[in-house]
Amino acid sequence: MGMPVEIEWAMDDKGFKLVQARPLHLEPAAAPDEIWLRHPGLNGQPAGVGWASGRARVVNCECELSLVAPGDVLITKVAGPALSEILPRVAGVVAELGGSTSHLASLGRERGIPMVLGVLDATTRIPDGVQVAVDGVAGVVRWIQ
Repeated sequence: MGMPVEIEWAMDDKGFKLVQARPLHLEPAAAPDEIWLRHPGLNGQPAGVGWASGRARVVNCECELSLVAPGDVLITKVAGPALSEILPRVAGVVAELGGSTSHLASLGRERGIPMVLGVLDATTRIPDGVQVAVDGVAGVVRWIQ
């Protein structure tokens, strides 16, 4: 295709099968407000588009997903399939595990949700309830203490 692509595949008893491939369109990074550059930050894998900010909601298990309010930035350990149900209401997602080629990252890009995955110690370093900014293109998360 001559460009970065996102590939979905499956495996059966005869081997790997290509299910679909589509161009991986990445938005150019929007410059965040200068105020964010003066605050603590963590790096991870960029896995979404653009950037957004909102209240950090640290979730340690799927049983706490009901605590996530519209416009919150979800901070979690694992970017698993259960998170897909709350994507319509979050401003962004930060996860300690997962990567830019995960299914959740694909869903986030399709919906325009900034995500940064593979952010070590995010659930312990980012305080619950603070204002947080997620840059899904640069792979940076910053918060105001």
